[in-house]
Order: sequence, then C-alpha cells, then structure tokens
Amino acid sequence: MKTKLVSIIIPTRNRALLLRRAINSILKQTFQDFEVIVVDDSSTDNTKEIIKFKDKRIRYFLKKRKPHNPASTRNDGIKKAKGEYVAFLDDDDEWLPEKLEKQMKVFSGNKNIIVVHSNYYLIKDDGVFKKGYKLKLEGNVSLKDFVYKGITPSTAIIKKKYLKKELFDENLNCAEDRELFIRISKYGEIAFCSEFLVNVYKHKKNTTLNLKNKIESEEYFIKKYLKELTEQKLLWIYFYRLGSLNISNKEFKKARTYFSRTIKLRPLFFRAYPYYVFAASLKIRK
Repeated sequence: MKTKLVSIIIPTRNRALLLRRAINSILKQTFQDFEVIVVDDSSTDNTKEIIKFKDKRIRYFLKKRKPHNPASTRNDGIKKAKGEYVAFLDDDDEWLPEKLEKQMKVFSGNKNIIVVHSNYYLIKDDGVFKKGYKLKLEGNVSLKDFVYKGITPSTAIIKKKYLKKELFDENLNCAEDRELFIRISKYGEIAFCSEFLVNVYKHKKNTTLNLKNKIESEEYFIKKYLKELTEQKLLWIYFYRLGSLNISNKEFKKARTYFSRTIKLRPLFFRAYPYYVFAASLKIRK
C-alpha cells in the first residue's frame, strides 16, 4: 500500500453524529492523497458503527482508558501516522473542500515552513452566529507570540518529523495544543493561510470542569516555562489569567493571591486592582 502524504488525525469520544460530518468533510477534499486515523477515547455510544465508510483510507482505533486525555489520544494518532505530514481535525469541526489543497501548496513554496494554519469560522450551537477569526501567527515565532495568538488544531498541518520529536504533553488536559506549537516553532517557520478554510463549532460545555482543567493547565504551564516567562517578563500575564479563572471558579483566596502577584510584577497594570479588591472582599471558599 502506498504511503499517504497527509495523515489526518481525529480524536473522538461520544460524538458519533458529529464525527460523521467531520469525516465527510475530509472525503470531499479536492486534495485526495491522505489517510484518516480516528482515535476513539473510550466512547460508549455507536461511534464504531457510525464510521463504517466504504473507504479503506479510514483507520479506526479504540482506546479504553481513564481518565480521558485529549493529549494522549492525539499522541496515539501521531504514532500510527504513515504520512509525511500530519493534520488534525476535531470531531465536532469540519473542513471546507479546498482546505488541504491550499495549505499543501504553501509548504511547496518554502522548505523552512514546518506548520501551516489558516483562518476559520466560529459557529455557535444555533448555527446563526458565524464569525471569521483572524489569528495571524507566522514566521519565526517565540513564546511571546503565543500570549495573545495561537494555532487552532483543526486548521493546522505539520511536518511529521517534528511531531516525532515533540509529542503533546500528556500532563495537560487543556491548551495542550498551544504548548505543543510553542515547542515545535523552534524548528522552523510557521505559515498562515489567510483564507477561511475550517468551520469550528462552539458548544455548551460543563463550565465547572472546563474551569478546573484550565486552572490546572495554566498552573502547570507556568511551572514548565517559568524561566522563559520570567526572562521575557510575561509571568504577570499568566498570573492575571489565573486570577480571573479562579474568580470564575469561586476560588477567591487563590484569585486574590494571583492578582497580588500580578500587581507586584506589573504595578502600572491598573486593571488588576479592582479584581484584587473584589476577591479580597468576598468570603473565601473553603
């Protein structure tokens, strides 16, 4: 069997109908030299039956484990990939027909490019709200560039040889993609395709669980990159984010601590002061 040029990895769990839409959007691509790797993270619905397409390029793997971890699911897919390039598609998103073709052309124009990503549309549950996102991140980038910008996984195509060096960090349950791209960016250039080539769907989620994951991931990220964040004078930004997340999670004591650290590092960042006062004035959650 001929090795496929692009390996498309879809991590999934209990989203059978959405998964079918995602796979259909791949099969409709104008660029057809690919394989699809579906990594099922312990689904309990009919995912296995839903993906029975009559296309031998689709490979399905069921992983049974607890706790569920998106980073390890993606890593499983990377390890099974046969292509020279790897693309990611979240099971609830979909690609527009020329996505692969247009991004693969960008690679052919510059051998130093290791990642190509694109603009995307954000669509809410009701399907009415549709907005183009322009998160332009390109060239030789550093940690500082990822503070306010990022690469959405469903838009990215990556040269696999760099993913073999830098897998997703399985200690992260949230924002594992941001952390991976920070590490990968040291190997070469990132290219940005300004066209909108992906539909990213926004769903209602378990807010408490999501906040918990975000807080734990941000705390882990700070520990892992403490030296770089301190040297580049970015630490205050992450302290401020953690303060805000902890207020949302009603962890007021922790919020107060992080806003205090923000003010200490950035005294003229006046936005932090009222939040510090607010957190200090509320009853501390035990």
